[in-house]
Amino acid sequence: ERIQFNSILGFTIQRDKTNDLFRPSEGFIHTATIQESGLLPLLLKNAQPNLPFTQFYSLTLQGRWYFDLTDRRFSIFALKLKAGYENKYGESSLDDSRTIPPAYRFYAGGGGSVRGWKSRDLSATGDPLFGGNVAMEGSAELRMKIMKSLSDDFLDKIWLVTFIDFGNV
Repeated sequence: ERIQFNSILGFTIQRDKTNDLFRPSEGFIHTATIQESGLLPLLLKNAQPNLPFTQFYSLTLQGRWYFDLTDRRFSIFALKLKAGYENKYGESSLDDSRTIPPAYRFYAGGGGSVRGWKSRDLSATGDPLFGGNVAMEGSAELRMKIMKSLSDDFLDKIWLVTFIDFGNV
């Protein structure tokens, strides 16, 4: 394992047109994130010529869509698509010893991703320490509020969710 200096500059833009912040039933959310690593250590290179760092960038796009099939928040259809790409640039692209740190690689699996896999278990090589530089994942869900007719506030929050997930790194 190589110790290196990392500085990440990131910018995220999001458009949220859903009807509820925590439990949306209609609308969409679109998100784009771009990150860059290596600018700050490159500026410090003259003062610290032996400072190990990797120059890389990443772009992640995500969309979520919600459809109320009953107009009463009883049956909700939800879709999610997510794609990401990262790559080295500058001097780092020519040097195989400069790698993108594992914490900044793409992974899939777990509760918010491809639910058939353990968290961060789906990676390019099958090794959860490696991750990958390209990721695509998505899901389709049908959410049904099975206790809607009851006036009990606790039971009213119980949903039955059927889903299918897909993805790879």
